[in-house]
Amino acid sequence: MNRVERSSPPNPQAVTRHTGSVTTASSTPDDVRASRLVLAQLTSRVLSLGLRLLGIETPERL
Repeated sequence: MNRVERSSPPNPQAVTRHTGSVTTASSTPDDVRASRLVLAQLTSRVLSLGLRLLGIETPERL
């Protein structure tokens, strides 16, 4: 198993279900909302890099 495989989530559908349940609505405190947005951006970067290392192109936006 290589580094990309070890760092990839075991079940991508679980990640999708989780991120779909997290809200960034304005009713949450600003610091929590900002943290969630940063987490989403970093997750996107990690997934894009992992896929690129595997030779899979990723769309700019989903």
